[in-house]
Parts: sequence; structure tokens; C-alpha cells
Amino acid sequence: MSNSKLAHTVSFLTLPLWIPLYISVNFKDTENILWASASCTLLLIIILFYKSIGLLTSLHMPTRAERLLPLASSIVIYLIFTVLCYFYAKSMYFVYLLALIVVLGLYTVNLWDKVSIHVAGITAGVCYTAQFYSWHALNVIIGILLILTVIWARLYLKAHTIKQIIAGFLIGITSYIINLIFTL
Repeated sequence: MSNSKLAHTVSFLTLPLWIPLYISVNFKDTENILWASASCTLLLIIILFYKSIGLLTSLHMPTRAERLLPLASSIVIYLIFTVLCYFYAKSMYFVYLLALIVVLGLYTVNLWDKVSIHVAGITAGVCYTAQFYSWHALNVIIGILLILTVIWARLYLKAHTIKQIIAGFLIGITSYIINLIFTL
């Protein structure tokens, strides 16, 4: 496989859209996976709709301006799922709260500069998953390697600058810490 195909594959498999689904699999509970599948499907439909009516030139949302509407839509969807899960799926509540915090941070920073949504999402997701497994060394190492792989892919594809990657990483870490404060 060429580097280009590998970078595109990594970018697709680590779409921030999938992060709640990946985290829910760790709970090994079908109900949680169904909640995550529902939010992923709903957001995918919304993004495909935006593409079909010309609001997005590409599903990759290459410009800062194109990201605002999908990020705003994600805020609404994650807010709804955060509230629903608070009442009906407690174990997913903090997953959606984390997703909501990440997207709020991304939207805010994206008002001034394009930021790596991939890196923010994967960083927050890796931190949450590492915490779920009590920061077991193997999970931390795998998580770090995953984050570095996503960073490589986004840089290789020239989707972001180093500054945009760092901003995404910082949003992911900061969002995780804020979410952690809510769990204490």
C-alpha cells in the first residue's frame, strides 16, 4: 500500500464522527453501541445532506468556513445525545459530554483558524479509553501510536499545518481534562 493510500485509510478510519462508536465498543454493551451508532448515522446523514445541496465542496471540509456548519450541527446533536444519555444510558453520558466539549472547542478555535478535527477527536478518545482501562501501559502506548499515526496522516495529506495539528491536540487534551473534572 502506498503512503498516500495508507494516509487516506488512516484518516477515514479515524474520522472524529466514529470516535463515540469506538469508545462505546469498550463498554461491551449493545445498548451503548446502538446509542453511538445512532449519533454517527445522524451526523453522517446531515453531512451528506450538506454535501448534496452544495454547502460542502468535499466531505473532507478543506476550508475553515466549510467546517462551521457541520461543527454547529455536531454541537446540537451531541448536546441532544448528552441529555438523552444522562437519563437513559449513563455510561454513554460522559462519552457524549466529552464529544460535546471537543466540538465546542473546535468550533470556537475554527472561527479564527482551521484546526485538526481528527487530532482533537482521536486525542480525546484515546485519553478517555486509556482512563477506562485504568491507564494500563499497553493501552497508553497504543493510544500514543494511534495519535502519532493520525498526525502523520494529516500532515502527509497536507490537510493541516503543524500549528493546526498542535491546536487540535491541545483541544483534545483540554476537553478530556474538562470532562474529567465533571466525572470527579
